[in-house]
Amino acid sequence: YTNQEYIQILEKFPAIINIVIEDKNYGLFAIQLIGAKLKLAQYYMLEQMPEKALECLQDATEYAIRYDTGLHAGGNYTCLLFRNIGFGPALINRNENQCLILLHRLKESVFDTVREHTGFMRIVKELQKYAKEL
Repeated sequence: YTNQEYIQILEKFPAIINIVIEDKNYGLFAIQLIGAKLKLAQYYMLEQMPEKALECLQDATEYAIRYDTGLHAGGNYTCLLFRNIGFGPALINRNENQCLILLHRLKESVFDTVREHTGFMRIVKELQKYAKEL
């Protein structure tokens, strides 16, 4: 696949999840959404599309905060398709919450050219408010 094809593929995942989980109570899907948006941002950077990359990073940040501030402990899905199906906490072999993991990933060299952009700095600042070790 080309970078453009990967972008097209990765754009489909959040769109599908948002159709299925219409109420944004993503449960464990939030972790997958964070990863998809981060990967999209990386591909957009490779394609010299920093504004689109920053949009994806903002989305990933929102998913991470939403997960870390409530969904991480588990609960029940409330969307029509999965209503009342439970989800437990993610069994991840890490001692960092999703915000801290994402903050670390933003140090990757692919983001070097936007590191001083006000949008990027705002994302980092927002993640820092919620980032913590578990």
